[in-house]
Amino acid sequence: MRMLHLVSALVAPAVLFACSVSAAATFDRAEHEGRVLELVEVDGACAVTVDGSAPLAVDLPAPCAFLRRPSTKLPIVHVYDGVGAVALATGGLAAGRPPKGCGDTVRAIILDGEGARLGGSDRGEKAFCVDVGFDEKLYYGLSHPPE
Repeated sequence: MRMLHLVSALVAPAVLFACSVSAAATFDRAEHEGRVLELVEVDGACAVTVDGSAPLAVDLPAPCAFLRRPSTKLPIVHVYDGVGAVALATGGLAAGRPPKGCGDTVRAIILDGEGARLGGSDRGEKAFCVDVGFDEKLYYGLSHPPE
């Protein structure tokens, strides 16, 4: 009986820990060349994972979503030599709406050989609506730092 209590004492914290780090809510998903980017919630903010990696905070309020092509509703990804694949995400969308809605800030998420990293962001007077699409100049500008 004493052994059972010892096992219970060792197993219970592990089960509790596993439950406390359970998967966060996934808001949106994009795929590029077989790699999967997911926008997830971490402590009320958005983060990105690549192929299930540890989340990288993207400095956007939750919920969030990738900007999409109006015609196909697929996330837009542009590829630039020397930079990588670039997707844009916007946050602060109405709860329960992703991947629809508009946010006031957009952030570049760059996928390269190492994983994901952040590009620039733009908080403008305009709304960044998920299903409207944006000119490629925005993708280029947020993924290429000014010289």
